[in-house]
Amino acid sequence: MNGQPTPEWREFQHAVAAVFNAAGCDVRIEHPVEGARGIHNVDVAVYFKKHGIECLWIVECKFWNTPVPKEKVLTLQTIVADCGADRGLMVSKCGFQSGAVRAANKTNITLTNLEDLSSYIDDKMVEIESLRRQLADTQEQLDDYLCPHCGASLSERTEIPYNDKHSGMIEIFECGYQRDGAMIRPCPFSDEFPRLDEFDMQIHMENGWYLCFPNPTTDKSRKVRLQTGRGSTENEARAMVAEHYAYLTTPLGQEFRGRWIFRSGQRKPDASE
Repeated sequence: MNGQPTPEWREFQHAVAAVFNAAGCDVRIEHPVEGARGIHNVDVAVYFKKHGIECLWIVECKFWNTPVPKEKVLTLQTIVADCGADRGLMVSKCGFQSGAVRAANKTNITLTNLEDLSSYIDDKMVEIESLRRQLADTQEQLDDYLCPHCGASLSERTEIPYNDKHSGMIEIFECGYQRDGAMIRPCPFSDEFPRLDEFDMQIHMENGWYLCFPNPTTDKSRKVRLQTGRGSTENEARAMVAEHYAYLTTPLGQEFRGRWIFRSGQRKPDASE
């Protein structure tokens, strides 16, 4: 822009900024952008994220009554390169000289007008909204394969015949959650999973070993089967049951190393066996 800003130029500048604002970008007007060689005061700076990466577009607004010459495009190229911006845009009221068009060809400089810019952004917003809907639909389908309580993956799906005409499906998830339409076994990370004290630890002797049978005492605990504990003492047998409970209630991605159980769920070999 030559000389002092006019009200018409200000209106044009804000109209350009409004296009990017409508697209959900972080837009800053007459914004100082730091470059390798100094500070550049740009007409409009546009910040947004693409694939999680912060991007910057520098926009120059030319509300001139004549086409923009080549040297203005070259100046914008220099600013974009110095600031490390991803793209430079020049929005002109009256187009560009042929030399300016050639200078921008096959570079990261885009020459446009307000109408085309608005149409381009509108098209992109329609495309983005379509992608969002597809993502939401995909997420809804994906949710069928994840535990609704902890997000563990579906590990098994088995069809079970009820009679000659009807059948059902049992789904088992990696966390242990099971359902056949209704919940069969609760997820260890839901409110329906029983506490350890909802099991009655009954001790019996067998072949010189103490066996601890965790018998359920509540409706919740009746839906969960804990491993029988075995040890050379009563406390050791109880400790094996408690360790199995702790293993079940430890998140899948977290390492678990107990006395008898690894994260893989395999029991350590017993020296007496």
